[in-house]
Amino acid sequence: MAETELLNRMYHAILEWFVEHGRAPHYVELAHRLDLAEEETCRTLRELVNMGLPGVCSIRARTTLNPSRRSPICRCST
Repeated sequence: MAETELLNRMYHAILEWFVEHGRAPHYVELAHRLDLAEEETCRTLRELVNMGLPGVCSIRARTTLNPSRRSPICRCST
């Protein structure tokens, strides 16, 4: 399980991204913003999704980098 501080930072970054860009960040964008490896970002993001937090729980899984269809959910090894 990810540290509480990392979960908090990621959740805050997701909400900030929504405000700044009007859409969810792609997990690669989150990794860059939080200075994390993509795999660590995926694992932490999955934990947030499983927590059912507002703004994160209803996002569908996508791996595309098409800017109009970006989503923070990723399909990486668990």
